[in-house]
Amino acid sequence: QFAEGDSPTEVSDMVWQSLDRLYGTLQDECRALLPNHTLQDALTELGMLRLFPLVARRLQMEGGEEERAVGFREYLVHMSQMHQVLSMSQQLQEDIPTSNHKYMAHQVALLYQCLSFQNLNLQRFKRQIEPQFEEIKARTERATVPALSETQKEWLWHLTDEVMHAAVDLRGEASGHIREWIEAMTE
Repeated sequence: QFAEGDSPTEVSDMVWQSLDRLYGTLQDECRALLPNHTLQDALTELGMLRLFPLVARRLQMEGGEEERAVGFREYLVHMSQMHQVLSMSQQLQEDIPTSNHKYMAHQVALLYQCLSFQNLNLQRFKRQIEPQFEEIKARTERATVPALSETQKEWLWHLTDEVMHAAVDLRGEASGHIREWIEAMTE
């Protein structure tokens, strides 16, 4: 713990001691997982140097490809965006069988916005929504009991089904942005 009166030298010494403990723990964990490997070989085989290139660089190890790597934060953002697409699609599918579609145009617009995330590569579904949206909006805003036509319900069901399949296909184009993470986690 740092105290307010610690000198820069004392702080530096404490940081080095903490890093030494961390390095020792990393060595112990790798030795437990892969006893006949060096630390670098174990981290390489586990895919950690590829996933965490800054760790490789800080440990002065080869194998970190920093310019290509997707950071953990980017991975979490990507997974969050995929979750938004899935959630919105599922909500639409749950609402299709109901008798009142008052907010359906708004929900379709939210799905459209979720499909705009560039790293998901799902823009093709936006192009499918665009020609249908005005008719859905008109039908749900003007009627006393807003309801989609059977054709619209069927179209929306198939669209959301395709979107959900594309979003959960971790080998598909929607997950191309995080391919390194997926490959490392499934090896």
